[in-house]
Amino acid sequence: MRGATGVTPALQLRAGKPWWPGLRVGEAYITKLCWHRRGLAQAIVQRNQAQHGGTGCASAYTDRKTALTLFVFNMAYLLTVRHGQSVWNLENRFTGETDVDLSPLGEDEARRAGQLLKPYPVDLAYTSVLKRAIRTLAIIEQQTGQTDLPVVRTAALNERNYGALQGLNKAEVAQQYGVAQVTLWRRSYDVAPPRGESLKDTYERVVPYYTTQIEPRLKAGKNVLIVAHGNSLRALMMHLEQLSPVQIARIDLATGVPRLYEFDASLRVLKAVYLPESSGAGPSSEAGLPDAGEV
Repeated sequence: MRGATGVTPALQLRAGKPWWPGLRVGEAYITKLCWHRRGLAQAIVQRNQAQHGGTGCASAYTDRKTALTLFVFNMAYLLTVRHGQSVWNLENRFTGETDVDLSPLGEDEARRAGQLLKPYPVDLAYTSVLKRAIRTLAIIEQQTGQTDLPVVRTAALNERNYGALQGLNKAEVAQQYGVAQVTLWRRSYDVAPPRGESLKDTYERVVPYYTTQIEPRLKAGKNVLIVAHGNSLRALMMHLEQLSPVQIARIDLATGVPRLYEFDASLRVLKAVYLPESSGAGPSSEAGLPDAGEV
């Protein structure tokens, strides 16, 4: 269906233009269109009323997080979050599949992620079997008020196994083996550390799980949250965003920063942004620079 301007309603909404000339997008109108997503529609209305005053919500279609568009047109979305900072991230250790907890900063990052995700209610969540991801998800649920959310825990989303390097200080390992070797272990797609996994190995367990278990939920119109780890999410990012090994080598994922994926009807990615969109949040650093790391 096209409006008087010949542009589809979805495109007009995304462009910040009225659906039909002169139409005011009010609370009753949103609620009628989004009866199956009433909670979010109400949240958007309340936020716009608080920002702009009055009872009208003509500015709702300009919401920079695009939540209204997603709900009006019943478009499923995917949210991904790397767990908050762990105690071994703080100590600059290779963590991998070692089951360490969140640091106090990591708990704060999880709370902030939950606040950012409030406008995006989900139908179910997936996480790893490691406590730093499980606790991050639990804190997010508390912040969003979705404490009864169905949760699936799976080792398929675990962090990349760093083998003999797990527990070792990254700077000390670089001194012992050289920066070039450590960079190769951390950044190459198909070179694994001793007795550990490469990113390719991680990809080969994450992506099949996504395509067989999570993708069908998205196709059924379910909104999904994944809280996992730097490398398991980088592997998924390669798949979703069609990134090459060279491109993914330049990307670290910051802890506790949500990423929103919007899809078309065939589940091709239309948009991938970090939240909040205006913050510029995203990869924590270029490869080779000091950072909290993805392990």
